Amino acid sequence: MKLFKKSWSWPQPWWSQKRIDKAWEEYYEPLIEEECQKAFELDLKARIEDSNKTEDRVDQNMSFNEYQEEAGKTAMFPDDVPPLFYNAAGMCDEAGEVMGVVKKFYRDRKALDLTLDRDKLVKELGDTLWYLSQAARMAKITLSEVAETNIEKLRGRRERNTIHGEGDER
Repeated sequence: MKLFKKSWSWPQPWWSQKRIDKAWEEYYEPLIEEECQKAFELDLKARIEDSNKTEDRVDQNMSFNEYQEEAGKTAMFPDDVPPLFYNAAGMCDEAGEVMGVVKKFYRDRKALDLTLDRDKLVKELGDTLWYLSQAARMAKITLSEVAETNIEKLRGRRERNTIHGEGDER
C-alpha cells in the first residue's frame, strides 16, 4: 500500500545531455553558422582585394577568346578518343573536383575550419575552364559566343520571370 503519491521528480542537473543538446541547437549552432559565414565573406573579400593587387598575372583583362587561343596551344589529346568527347568528359571530371573543394569546406566548417581552400578552387575552376574552352574550340565555337548567348538566354528568362524552374526553353 502506497502512502504517498509521487507527484514530483528530481530536477535535471544543469549539465544533463538533454540541456546541453538543446543549448547547442538553439545557441551555439546558429552562432557558429553566422560566424562561419562572416569569416568566409571577410576571407573572400580580402582574397579578392589581394588578387586584384597581384602583379604576376598574364593579363588582367584577357578576353575569353584570347584565353581560348592561349589554352589551345597547350592542348594534347589521345589519338583514340574524339577530342570533343575527351574535352566534355574532362570538363565533367573537373567540375566534380570543384564540387569536392566546396563540399570539403562545408563539411569541415562544422569542425570550425573556416577557410575555403581558395587556391585549390581557383586551380580546379581553371581546369574546368580549360576543358570548356577546348570543347568549344573543337566545335568551332568561341568562348565569347558561349558567354554572350548564355547572357542573352538568362536576360530573357529574367524578363519572363522564369529564372527559377526547369527546362531549357522556359
